[in-house]
Amino acid sequence: EERAAELTRANTALRAGLDRLAGERDPAALLSHVLGATADTLGARGAALFTYDRAARRLTMARVVNPDLAPTATGEPGATPFEADADATPYWRTLLAARAPLVL
Repeated sequence: EERAAELTRANTALRAGLDRLAGERDPAALLSHVLGATADTLGARGAALFTYDRAARRLTMARVVNPDLAPTATGEPGATPFEADADATPYWRTLLAARAPLVL
């Protein structure tokens, strides 16, 4: 039953996402929609996308969607991105080992 409910949520989010995709021309807004749908599907309050610089071993928050923050809080020209040392980030190794979304 839990798996069926999870699949139903995922399908609902996918349908809503596809409707938004069809009309969205702005890549930043599209990414915000995808992150929002991901958060909804996982039952999370928000979602963030980080890029990883392998040479520098740094994580940079490229985009965040959270009801407590403006959807464009990061990832916009002129915004100061959140950066962290990947080796000092406690969840980085967990995320790599799980190869799945990490819900905190």
